[in-house]
Amino acid sequence: MGYGLSQGKEITKNGTIELQMDLDAITAYMVFNANNIIEAEKIAQSCPMITSVKIYEVRSD
Repeated sequence: MGYGLSQGKEITKNGTIELQMDLDAITAYMVFNANNIIEAEKIAQSCPMITSVKIYEVRSD
């Protein structure tokens, strides 16, 4: 953690486009702990900070 974020891309089944960097674009990531993958999905679905994210990724160690 602690590394800077690079320019974003929107990835869909129709292809990939580069997202322009501007003052209105906010790119970030969140790390949280959950007891299992189902709990992690529920946290991601109910997170008030996630309003227009294109990609959700859930990982387990």
